[in-house]
Amino acid sequence: MILWLTLLTIALGMVASLWLVPLVVGYHGWYAPQDAWPSLLAGQYVASGAIGFVYSSSIFYVVTPLLAVILAPVSLIGDHFNLTYNWPYQIPHPTVWLVYGPYALALCGAIFWTARKLAFEIGLGARAAVVQWGTLVMAVIPMAVLYGHFEDVLALACVMLAATLLFQERWPQAALALGFAIAFKQWALMGLPLLVAVAPKEQRVAAAVRSLVVPALLVALPLIRDWHNATQALFEAKSYPHSFEHSALWLRHPGQIVVGTPGRSVALAFSLFVAWWMRDRDEVPLILAAFGVVFLSRLLFEPRLLFYYLGPGLTFLWLHERLTSGHWWRVPVAGCLFMAYFNVHLQPVLWWPAAFVFIAILGWPAARDVIRRGTRPESSADAEPLLAA
Repeated sequence: MILWLTLLTIALGMVASLWLVPLVVGYHGWYAPQDAWPSLLAGQYVASGAIGFVYSSSIFYVVTPLLAVILAPVSLIGDHFNLTYNWPYQIPHPTVWLVYGPYALALCGAIFWTARKLAFEIGLGARAAVVQWGTLVMAVIPMAVLYGHFEDVLALACVMLAATLLFQERWPQAALALGFAIAFKQWALMGLPLLVAVAPKEQRVAAAVRSLVVPALLVALPLIRDWHNATQALFEAKSYPHSFEHSALWLRHPGQIVVGTPGRSVALAFSLFVAWWMRDRDEVPLILAAFGVVFLSRLLFEPRLLFYYLGPGLTFLWLHERLTSGHWWRVPVAGCLFMAYFNVHLQPVLWWPAAFVFIAILGWPAARDVIRRGTRPESSADAEPLLAA
């Protein structure tokens, strides 16, 4: 199943970029996701031995650099064969995409493997294929196929692996897995306080340190060699207005360029509060609920929203739904409808009321369990053995 889903992901991504999206938007050429290019440009720097200057590659490269390291072979191939890039100017047929696209989409196979591991660990082994398909629909297609954010898929895969290891009480390995997630994308930091809080007291400091080792090593050299650009990218990343995004209600001037750090700092503070509230809890559905609530809360703190931000939250909320209610439908249906609603463009004051309704539908059952620090499982044949244990 992992192989077939990976091949399907590659096919969906390439068909969408080479044919479907150009057909829909009326573009005569290949329409590879624009957000995919900054990581490949950073990969060129890594391939040439200039990892310390990856944040000089583009003002739009503002993530932790593990994906750039993984993309270095693609950059080497592209440069060796003089393949064309879609940067800084858009060209109809960027030939490097024929290598980059399949390579990066194949990396998404990691999330199908971790989805299967997590499903078996929480007692849903008989429905592991359903979990994998749901991950494809709610996370991989929005993040990778449509937006080209392969680092988000890999970060979520590592978070799911960290959750699996956490449930196995393998704290050092769980911390390292979360560290790799942070090394792919900074939003994974929101899961760190929760992992530390549910670990045994004697393991908490070590878990925090292990989670930060890999990302710290990867950003250390850019911070030393290229302080100005590295700090701008990592701590003062700018959020640019686009017609396909939605601005937060608290953003006074939706059309201006803003720094996303203040809102993201509040999101991290919220995750710290949830972790403190959840300290020493070990119920599997409750931990899934907490991860889901923390990652979904990102929608409330980002200055501008895109629908692929939903992926991590939906994944954990969906698993919590299955274990506590015995059904699968609420989160996928409401989540997909919410993603579709992102294509409705209104003024923020008009768009957000319905968005809050979607967030409540998706998040309230898990938030209720987090607030009362307990779950009340109903009829679920898959969940009963796990919860009884």
